[in-house]
Amino acid sequence: MDQDRKCFRFVGDVLVERKVADVLPALKSHKEKLDAATKGLQEKLSEKGVEMNAYREKHGITVRGEGAPGGVKEVPKANDQAATKPGQSSGVLVSD
Repeated sequence: MDQDRKCFRFVGDVLVERKVADVLPALKSHKEKLDAATKGLQEKLSEKGVEMNAYREKHGITVRGEGAPGGVKEVPKANDQAATKPGQSSGVLVSD
């Protein structure tokens, strides 16, 4: 870009007219700082993820539905478990 070309930039709440030569170094500096901050936050996020997984393993914490296809586990009902035990009746009375 032509360094003498005018451009506009917000400084606080004010729109300021400047030249490209004045604004471009500041924009490059801000971009570098944002990149560094983003990288730092991504590293912290991955560290916290590892820390969280270690904590879950240490204390035996599981999330309901985790690992099942579709994210849903089928929980058997209490009545279904009683009916499958051998030697128990199904609750039907028959008279002779």
